[in-house]
Amino acid sequence: MPTPRDELITCYPTRSVVPFDLWCSTLANAVGSIDLAVAHPLFLADAAWDLAALVADKAAAGVRVRIVGPAGTSLVTLGDVFPSLLAVPGVRLAEHCGLHADVVRADDDLLVTTPVDGLVPVLSPVLHLRRLGPAPLTSGYLTALDHLFATATPVHAPRLRAVAA
Repeated sequence: MPTPRDELITCYPTRSVVPFDLWCSTLANAVGSIDLAVAHPLFLADAAWDLAALVADKAAAGVRVRIVGPAGTSLVTLGDVFPSLLAVPGVRLAEHCGLHADVVRADDDLLVTTPVDGLVPVLSPVLHLRRLGPAPLTSGYLTALDHLFATATPVHAPRLRAVAA
């Protein structure tokens, strides 16, 4: 039976040293599901990639895509990444007040930024995990992701209304 140690691919001392290609390839290789639970989503908006296009393409290919960000910051206001996804079929955007870590999940691979009190998120360690059956480490994160999405508030495109002059 796999142990938590077996699920740990590597640990990066800070988010800034995670290879950029790892973020991209992890999401690009997803065939079943993508979950982004991001307490500090600006690092996704600042990345030198077209995350919105990648996520839209994955959703169009039948990949389940769920994105949850912190309540009160509104994913709709975060640059060009998330607003363009509001109208993409198959992409679920939501907000939650209980986010602490950043979890990027693509199928069985997870990149988890683990918060450390007193450190800004970019200086926090990142775990690269791979689910191996019922091993407890990734199972805990996957259970937490399901709970977050079940209790999150959906984000919808703003409704425009005509105003008579």
